[in-house]
Amino acid sequence: MSSRSQINPKAGLSLGMNEELANKNLQLPLLPLRDTVIFPNMVCPLLVARKKSIATIEAAIRQGKGIVCVAQLDSSVENPKLSDLYGMGTLVKIPQIMKLADGSYKILVEGVCRAVVDSLNVDQDFYEIETLLYPESLSQEEDNFTLAKVLYNRFERYAKYTDNVSEEVVSSLKNVHEPGRLCDLVALNLPVSVAKRQEVLDTYSISMRLEKVVMILQQEIEWMKVDQRIHSRVKQRISSEQEKYFKHQKLRAIQEELGDNDHDPNAQDIQNFQNKLDALKLPEDIYEKATSELNKLKHTPPMSAEATVIRMYLEWIIDLPWHKQARINKDLKKAEKMLNQDHYGLDKVKDRILESLAVHTRVKKPRGPILCLVGPPGVGKTSLGKSVAQAIGRPFVRISLGGVRDESEIRGHRKTYIGAMPGRVVKAMKRAKVVNPLVMLDEIDKMGMDYRGDPASALLEVLDPEQNKHFSDHYLEVDYDLSDVLFLTTSNTLDIPSPLLDRMEIIRLPGYTETEKWQIAKRHLLPKALKQNGIKKEELKVSDACLMDMIRRYTKEAGVRDLSRNLDRVCRKYVRNTVGKKAKKTTMISSKSLKNYLGSYRYSLEKKHQKPCVGRIQGLAWTSVGGETLTIEVVCYPGKGELIQTGSLGDVMKESMRAALSVVRKHALNYGLDYEFFTKNDFHIHMPEGATPKDGPSAGIGISSALLSAATGLAIRSDVALTGEVTLNGDVLAIGGLKEKLLAAVRAEIKDVIIPKENEKDIDDLPQEVTRSLQIHCVNSVSDVFDKVLVSTRVTKPPLSSYQPTSILQDA
Repeated sequence: MSSRSQINPKAGLSLGMNEELANKNLQLPLLPLRDTVIFPNMVCPLLVARKKSIATIEAAIRQGKGIVCVAQLDSSVENPKLSDLYGMGTLVKIPQIMKLADGSYKILVEGVCRAVVDSLNVDQDFYEIETLLYPESLSQEEDNFTLAKVLYNRFERYAKYTDNVSEEVVSSLKNVHEPGRLCDLVALNLPVSVAKRQEVLDTYSISMRLEKVVMILQQEIEWMKVDQRIHSRVKQRISSEQEKYFKHQKLRAIQEELGDNDHDPNAQDIQNFQNKLDALKLPEDIYEKATSELNKLKHTPPMSAEATVIRMYLEWIIDLPWHKQARINKDLKKAEKMLNQDHYGLDKVKDRILESLAVHTRVKKPRGPILCLVGPPGVGKTSLGKSVAQAIGRPFVRISLGGVRDESEIRGHRKTYIGAMPGRVVKAMKRAKVVNPLVMLDEIDKMGMDYRGDPASALLEVLDPEQNKHFSDHYLEVDYDLSDVLFLTTSNTLDIPSPLLDRMEIIRLPGYTETEKWQIAKRHLLPKALKQNGIKKEELKVSDACLMDMIRRYTKEAGVRDLSRNLDRVCRKYVRNTVGKKAKKTTMISSKSLKNYLGSYRYSLEKKHQKPCVGRIQGLAWTSVGGETLTIEVVCYPGKGELIQTGSLGDVMKESMRAALSVVRKHALNYGLDYEFFTKNDFHIHMPEGATPKDGPSAGIGISSALLSAATGLAIRSDVALTGEVTLNGDVLAIGGLKEKLLAAVRAEIKDVIIPKENEKDIDDLPQEVTRSLQIHCVNSVSDVFDKVLVSTRVTKPPLSSYQPTSILQDA
């Protein structure tokens, strides 16, 4: 259970100004403030701890009203009266309220307008005043705009003299064109007393307020000029201070000779370091190293750069965990329940994690392989790591390796370098504060290498169970034991160096089916989006058909990240449409009304070709965002036997096309073609969507079928798709990404799919949604493929040198 409870304010606390409120005396709750002045348009967090102030907040929640914040004249007064308050305050709205465990409130207030305090009702349990509101009027006077320009220019000069004002603040004020609001914002960013800020708040006239803030700002600029002159004089005296430093060092040496160390300012720090090192009970070699560094610190001048390096080193040794362990949850049922609550599907991954947890119940220090979660973006690799850590009771620490090119990022820098620091692994252990956390190495395939070293090679020592017991960080210069750490890695592809890949067990997260996406959206994504946008469950509902349409027509991904963004867009649109209106009991979003929230469809449903066609076939392709159908088109016409290839093709696919042409020439006699036909005709192979790069050998049997169809004039079935690599002998080799490719076939309403015989073993791992929708044919040779995809049966004719493909088309 959390120690704090969240309270959602009533709709009335989101106050809107209008003319009726500006012309009437109102009874509103009052919140007295200590040493704080709230301006209109200002957002400020407040901690409400006084008993009567807490009652005021609760009364405002019950009544659904805004609150008037007024500063106290004397901050020490516990129960202020009307005479203890300033006469002008600010009406605020409260967009966020949080109740703490001790009964106090932490609130976020946003100023709306000025409010005059007329009278204070002290008979109730909470503060309540009679007030008159003064909304800010839009200035139309030219002089005010001139003064506002002068004010901004002086504030810009002031920002150059001080480090208290950032460049972002200066640039943001440049876009403020209302003089009154500019006054308030400048006063808010000045380090002046409460009384001066209250003077600005009391001044309702915009012209008088501008003049007052300009005067305050000019005084601050003059003071900063004086401060800079003093600073330059101090800088000139540094040389004399250096002389005093050497004299102090001589005095210290004399005191050491006399044995008088009671007045040594460095002695107490050294003793503190020694006490902490003794309490850690470090291994003998590490304790000797730390003691050696401590002895160096004793004889090093405390103001020297070397002393700073030694101090930082000792602090790292002390802050690292050496013996403290987190208590691991060994309840398998509880861990399985937590994993199922956080993630839908991913059964293989969960089983593997539970197997590791089961081993922990029997073996005190198991040494299994490092798990590597490989899958496209958005399938839940990183969030799964957090769930695993929570399920087994280990602290979770994430190390992002994307873009890391320096080996020192892993092993750290040696202390001889200026600004040396330990590597990311040691830093992660410091954050974890225990020796057995779960450390996730995220995006391990995004690492690179350059002249600064190869970080992937540095990770070998981290991930090898036989070596990480004695991990050596360049900064620590001692061995650190990582054998109790549970490492998880994530990657989008298997583009990982082989030695590193050999130390990891690959667990694939191939992407979700439409049904799995629908379940995830309904169970996790939609409730999360409603909560993030402040919508109650009974206010907004999304129909099941609408969720499926959102998956099919607005997303095209293997994961659910884009789906989550679309659900968030729907919630934001709903909130915007209902602001200021009386909400209905329940709003149901259906497939028909979905366009009102997300606009026109982004993707059309993939459709198969309507009728058999010569020289065109549907292939299946794998991409980093899931599977897709890939149209292969071939035309044949008289020429010189050339092969033309277009469609933004990679080298591997071009080689596959040349191999496919050789396979077709080998089988030409079986279809009434002689070898001279291929020397007198050209073939043009094209892959549509030419802007999209395409590569890989798995389109081999599809290209062969399209080539044979174009050469013979035999049409190809429109309800078939295929994938497989072909050899010159006509054998069909295995391919990867089978699940994603078959999902693409289901979306395109393909009935029959041809895959290599070697991939038949992978069918058992496919979800029933795929196997139920498709008729899957496994083939060993390209001849079997031709028999299944060509509409007409095989033709046996004697070879004719003058044969033309159109004659076969007419015969067919």
